[in-house]
Amino acid sequence: GGPSTWNVDVLVQVIKEMAPHLAWREVVKELDHPTFCVLSKAGLRLVAQALVRGLQDGFPIELLYQPWKNTEGQLSFITHSLKNPDVFCFADHPCHAVAIDILKTPPDEENRDIATWKSLDLVETLLRLSEAGHYQPVSELFKFPVQHCPDMLVMALLQIGTLTTLKHELLSSLMPIFLGNHPNSAIVLQYAWHCQGQSSTIRTLVMHAMAEWYMRGEHHDQSRLSRILDVAQDLKALSMLLNATPFAFVIDLACLASRREYLKLDKWLSDKMTEHQDPLVQDCVQFLQPRCPQLITGTGMTTDTLP
Repeated sequence: GGPSTWNVDVLVQVIKEMAPHLAWREVVKELDHPTFCVLSKAGLRLVAQALVRGLQDGFPIELLYQPWKNTEGQLSFITHSLKNPDVFCFADHPCHAVAIDILKTPPDEENRDIATWKSLDLVETLLRLSEAGHYQPVSELFKFPVQHCPDMLVMALLQIGTLTTLKHELLSSLMPIFLGNHPNSAIVLQYAWHCQGQSSTIRTLVMHAMAEWYMRGEHHDQSRLSRILDVAQDLKALSMLLNATPFAFVIDLACLASRREYLKLDKWLSDKMTEHQDPLVQDCVQFLQPRCPQLITGTGMTTDTLP
């Protein structure tokens, strides 16, 4: 019969009688076998219950997190466990937990689905699997924490040293949540900006996320620009941000910073034009066109006639 018709207790009892000295930890290790794959909830239940009954002294969860040769089998166990925490729940097992004590409003860890994502081991294993040919299915699994505990996920990603393509994508898509109105915004952005060991990469990522969030906003939403300037001031990041790209975003930000007297616009513009010349001049003309068309058309000004 199929897995659902098997009696797990009988199965384990028979195995113990036939092989009384069987090391059940080794059985867990041997799941990394080319033919192993969990195809359904019933299949997961059979494997998980048999192992738990056989082991008796706790499931060696670290064996599930270590690199496997059969990455597809490993991902199948993890995927079905995440979908069926009533059968096997990562939150029930020890882990290296993400440090979230600095968060002002902590995530709801009473919710087992959320508590699962507190495991740095799980997040790191999934990132590794995403690099081993499983990018799409792994990115699907991250949709839950992105939606339900984005702050905990950002902290986890920042506490994992390696930078994978998926980690970069996740951080880029998560940053706008904290540029918006999230209770942990200030803490998360500060933590990301001062991230140990990978600060230059993460800072570049945060600055790109800011620029994209603004450029994506309708008609370059001034409230978004104002929010970015506030964040930049909090992070003491304004001068670095004004060296970023695209120029259209930087010019808008410089103008707002000047109106708030954080910046001498004429000196900044003169320095920038010396540094970047034509590309920046063209963006300045584009910036002025909708705001004061008479200045451009009335004088016949073009990029060629600008100093």
